[in-house]
Amino acid sequence: MLKRVGILLGLISIATSPWTTYDPINPPKLILLGICGMSCLVFLTLNRKKIKLDRFLVILSSIFVFQALISMFFSEGSVTEGFFGHYGRYFGFFTWSMLFVLMLYLSTAEKFEFVIKVFLFVGSISLLYSILQYLGKDPAPWQNDFSPIVGFLGNPNFQSSFLGLFFVSLSGVLVQKYRNITSAVFLLCILSISAFLIVVSGSIQGVFVALIGVLSFILYFFFATRRYKIFWSLTFLCSMSSVLFGAAVIGVGPLVSLLYKGSLVFRGDYWLAAFSMSKANLFTGVGPDQFGTWYRFYRHGASVTRINADVASDSAHSGYLDFAANLGVLSLIVYLIILVYAIIIIGRFIKGQPRIDWTHASLVAVFLGFQAQFLISPNQLGLVIWGWVFLGAIFGYRVVEGFEGSQAFKSKKHNKRSFEEKIPISLTTPLLIGTIAGLVITGPIFYTNMQFRSALTKADAVKLISAANIWPRNEELLNYSANILFVNNLQKLGFDLTTSGLKEFPNSYYLWRQKAAYKYLTDSERREVVEQLHRLDPLNPEWVPKS
Repeated sequence: MLKRVGILLGLISIATSPWTTYDPINPPKLILLGICGMSCLVFLTLNRKKIKLDRFLVILSSIFVFQALISMFFSEGSVTEGFFGHYGRYFGFFTWSMLFVLMLYLSTAEKFEFVIKVFLFVGSISLLYSILQYLGKDPAPWQNDFSPIVGFLGNPNFQSSFLGLFFVSLSGVLVQKYRNITSAVFLLCILSISAFLIVVSGSIQGVFVALIGVLSFILYFFFATRRYKIFWSLTFLCSMSSVLFGAAVIGVGPLVSLLYKGSLVFRGDYWLAAFSMSKANLFTGVGPDQFGTWYRFYRHGASVTRINADVASDSAHSGYLDFAANLGVLSLIVYLIILVYAIIIIGRFIKGQPRIDWTHASLVAVFLGFQAQFLISPNQLGLVIWGWVFLGAIFGYRVVEGFEGSQAFKSKKHNKRSFEEKIPISLTTPLLIGTIAGLVITGPIFYTNMQFRSALTKADAVKLISAANIWPRNEELLNYSANILFVNNLQKLGFDLTTSGLKEFPNSYYLWRQKAAYKYLTDSERREVVEQLHRLDPLNPEWVPKS
């Protein structure tokens, strides 16, 4: 089962459909996540009496999922969109539930060599693909105005972060293979290529992730060798640096003059809006993946005139703040408790070892590198999946071959048969049921994207409207379709589609703005549209109602 799950995890990272779906990145990843997550859920359910799950971890995960459910039903957003997530992100209730299921499943496994190998293999494929993109030989028709190095994630920032995690993991391999000259030279070459691609991607995120990951190795070494004064001194310096960096992003502190510029200024705007959302919606958040719907309502005045009032975002550009803003503060608290628990588990494990376990050190370094990325970046399925994989691995890691005699585990003599060989229930059953369930739940997203892309290529207004109305509808495709209709002077069709969309998405700024483009609005209708736009974007001077 673990090998099959590992293969699915690898496919989630690299699966794309540039010739099939309108969104070429996320639908195939979501459908594979559904299959993988539901298979693990069925496996855990069928074997619940034979699997010793960490009760505290189960309780925390259950609270998080329940909080996401509360947010989905009791926030003002569409329940359907709350379940699947916003178009282009798909971080709704279902995605978060599957990620926590995967974490729990991996916390029951005994060996993680295969999962690590899968990550390295996927990283190698991604590295080779990035080289092709850098050389201008990418066969896929990506539409990207920035760096061509987008990998299988559709964005140079995400790809840079993924390469950063790959760099960290590969560094762990180098530490274990450095005595073999051939292997060491080969690994150094790959590390150099990875570093080069991170730099030329134009994104600083990969550099940040790689630095944090390498620093984690150093801290691990000092802690494992009982050099606690150096360890705590470095930890304190890193913590203070993080606080000062975070303060600079929102425009305060001594580093403002150095860091408060470029894209970090906009990131600060998004963070401040997330703080406001969280404060105003402590218990439910604004709804799963609904940051973009409410950003304009909660943004501060300076962000309106930074460039122009239309600059917006569908993410807080911080996974931590997205938790608080979208799902409520409780979700963030639960996640932080899980992280603290993981750190405690890490410390206990290290103290129980007679010497450094570099496989465990690699898991920890990648885990912490991901947390660095999660702190400053939006969520992406092919990237975030590994954060939960390595988090589960931290909880589930057992002593690998050569360490059976350690003080922590010397009383537990492991049977040669693997854990899953002791499970009497056929492994085919969870995979079969999970595959069917995953396809049933996530298949409509893929089908909708496929039909919409087909309708666009045929340039048929009727088929376009039909495709935009396929369940589950989303405001992005409705807005795009309405805009095409209005541009082609199909005013009535555009108006009807917009009006229909607003019944399901009454808080959609983009749909109300599309409705404002209708040439034949009556004075009362136009007044209503302006009032709604002012409600959703109160700081925008364009939508101030006339007295």
